[in-house]
Amino acid sequence: MICLRGDKRLRLKSSVVSSCSETVDKLRVASFTLGLRAVCAPELGISERILLLNSWYDGTNSAGKITVLCDPIIESSCGEETLQESCPCITENRTVTSRSYEIEVVFYDENMIARRRRFRGLKSRDIQHALDHFMGVLLSDRWSRTDQRAKPPLYGYRYEDNSR
Repeated sequence: MICLRGDKRLRLKSSVVSSCSETVDKLRVASFTLGLRAVCAPELGISERILLLNSWYDGTNSAGKITVLCDPIIESSCGEETLQESCPCITENRTVTSRSYEIEVVFYDENMIARRRRFRGLKSRDIQHALDHFMGVLLSDRWSRTDQRAKPPLYGYRYEDNSR
């Protein structure tokens, strides 16, 4: 279901979408089957700019509530945080990555209605991670040789925040 490192589809640049229902259904299945809080189309080998965010992990008790972002573009950002990050496509490692803490994004929802919204913390990080995938950039492209040797594997798409 999830493409693993080495799959050439992960290096493709994603295309703009005009309809997203079929892809969203596949993302929904992958997200709930694998327990991922975020999953994007390129991770499933689909070259479309679509991301699904689950709300079950953010403490709002919104079980099953999802946010679909089609063709997301970051309009503004502020703050920075550095956390350990992993990706379901690369199961053998994780890396420390700096990303903007807060972003303002314009996107289309799953009904192709234009939206503008601010995201903070892990949701912001998940969107930025997906934007990397949309450009064919993998988390492993950010690793140095030292990082690859130093960190044990962390499975799934989760982050550890040791600053709190």
